[in-house]
Amino acid sequence: MCVRANQRQRIGTFIDRRFQPAVRSFLAAERRLDDVGQRVSLAGDLLRTTVQVQLEDQNASLLASVEERARAQVHIQQAVEGFSVLAITCYGIGLLKTCLESLQAAGVDMHHAKTALFGVVPIILFAVLRTVRHVRSSITSRVHGG
Repeated sequence: MCVRANQRQRIGTFIDRRFQPAVRSFLAAERRLDDVGQRVSLAGDLLRTTVQVQLEDQNASLLASVEERARAQVHIQQAVEGFSVLAITCYGIGLLKTCLESLQAAGVDMHHAKTALFGVVPIILFAVLRTVRHVRSSITSRVHGG
């Protein structure tokens, strides 16, 4: 039972008037904190995006470097294969020449042997080149799952 005293303010009204400024300050502070939280979240997102873009740039440059090195290795490998073909061809010609010289030493007439030796050089070169290409394609098909 609430009885109003003459010209006296109710306790509820008194409390409302006294605490309303504090409640408004609290609500304003809460809004400011929410705004700051949103700004911090946006700044964090922007920072993560910046870091991610920088990482992608680094990865792209690393991939370009790896690709450049791989190309250089392929060129070196092709040069080595070319030298190998020449070396094997020279070795084969040397073996054939040694065989012909030993036949000549055994008394077999080798009148046209040197001419025949020059004619066999392209055949040996082609055979060695074909063999190296076959080995390369065999290795490539194994590497690529063929």
